[in-house]
Amino acid sequence: MKRTPTPSPIAPREAPKRSGGRSASSVHRDLSRGMTLIELLVALAVFAVLGTLTWRGTTQMIDSRQILEHELQRWRELGRALHVIENELLQAVGTGVEPARRPAAMVHSTAESGSRLSFLALTGGALEQVTFSHAGDRLEWLRRPAGAPESALESDPLVERVRTVRWQFLDTSGWSTTWPSGNERAKELPRAVRIDLDLADLGTVSRTYALR
Repeated sequence: MKRTPTPSPIAPREAPKRSGGRSASSVHRDLSRGMTLIELLVALAVFAVLGTLTWRGTTQMIDSRQILEHELQRWRELGRALHVIENELLQAVGTGVEPARRPAAMVHSTAESGSRLSFLALTGGALEQVTFSHAGDRLEWLRRPAGAPESALESDPLVERVRTVRWQFLDTSGWSTTWPSGNERAKELPRAVRIDLDLADLGTVSRTYALR
């Protein structure tokens, strides 16, 4: 009787290799290896540069904002001072033809320490002696009722860091740095008054006020 041959077992097929000849286990080991010391130092350097740039930009922005706020406050101070001077000058009155014992309508005096402009102003129906005095580096606003003692004097600072204050007065003959220009002018006001403020940080600021 003829025997039927037994078929040989089929050998299992080998798993295909990954591209590049690297197994899955080797790839896993590479991924879990982490950053090298050089890579870590480079990353720290990049973050340090970015942090420095951010800090410098923020500092410059803060400094610029503080400078702008300071300049704005300075211009507000100057605007208030010029507004006060305008209001007082517009209230200035001449002494007319009243007795000679009345003070001059406006007197400008200068000295090495500064300058003073004094005049009579009608405030609330009463005469008031108003003075703008420059001494040192400050322009002050002084006022007291006409004929009142010095103890009744009120004082307010107007502008700081003032190097010089120059007053000019307009008459029929033109501008002058003195007032009154003569005995006949002692009871009159000039046609206009001009002030030149030489400030330490802003330069020269000028303003002209028409009186009559």
